[in-house]
Amino acid sequence: MSEEAFAKSFIDDLARLPVTGPKVLSAPSPSLQYMLPKHPTTPQKRKRTTSSPDSSSSSTITITLKPRKDGAELSLPAQPLTTSIYDLKAAYAAHTGYPVDKFKLLNGMKPETTGSKTVAEIFGLKEGEDAKDVEFKIMLMAGATAQPMPDRVVSPPVTLPVDAKTDVTPAVRSPDEAPVAQGLSGEGVMHTEKFWGDLKGWLIQRIRDEKEGERLAGLFRVAWEKASA
Repeated sequence: MSEEAFAKSFIDDLARLPVTGPKVLSAPSPSLQYMLPKHPTTPQKRKRTTSSPDSSSSSTITITLKPRKDGAELSLPAQPLTTSIYDLKAAYAAHTGYPVDKFKLLNGMKPETTGSKTVAEIFGLKEGEDAKDVEFKIMLMAGATAQPMPDRVVSPPVTLPVDAKTDVTPAVRSPDEAPVAQGLSGEGVMHTEKFWGDLKGWLIQRIRDEKEGERLAGLFRVAWEKASA
């Protein structure tokens, strides 16, 4: 067979083949779909922060308590930032003799009445930072009177002679023994304003909150007056 005859025969064979369109590929089954694995991320190394020798948790400042008018000024050096309003009032009361419920501490023109509030919270101070000295003003309330603070003098014990008739030595009272209280006693004490003032001052010292101490003292007084009516 010649080459020409072979070519014609091959073309005729191709012409007899059925003609079909292009195949349409269907979407893969969901079961065959998969996610490419994520590349593992290398954890970043955390930088170590070393605190300087100067920064410590024992930052201290000088706190000055200065009266608005005439009065004794008190400077408290090397005070921790956790010093509370109650601590400052107690220190000023011990220095001047004024009861803690007869004066207030002012930060500028604002009275600080929460006894548990610290100096760090009031002035936004943080441990380890250079803190400037702070100052509070003292505002005495109406009728505030400094209580006398006499120095305690301890005298030596006195030994009395033995009674010749009874051969009994009289009792010797120690100089540290408190004398018997004189004046009002019992329910009569509760009718005085001094008793309720002392109670309010004691409550403020115990719970370190001036507003709450005044509220509780008022509740106790109202309850007692109703019970004794």
